[in-house]
Amino acid sequence: MAHSLITMFRSLINFGATVLHDDACERLSFALHRMKFRTPEAKSKPLTAEQAAAIIDQANKEGLNSIALAQAFQLRVGCAKRT
Repeated sequence: MAHSLITMFRSLINFGATVLHDDACERLSFALHRMKFRTPEAKSKPLTAEQAAAIIDQANKEGLNSIALAQAFQLRVGCAKRT
């Protein structure tokens, strides 16, 4: 998550430097360009069907139907790839 946030932050600063021609953004963009961040390791375990079902149940209880539906689609696609 942190790696994704740094990437978004760099994009915002680059926008400020190139489009808005802001001096502070230009300096920060240069500094960020020189910084290197470690890429996170990939997850070692995929989400289980039981975990996905628990996410769907909790999302439905909280009225987050779009999250439940998205998780159901992901679960179905994951099942299709395994067979």
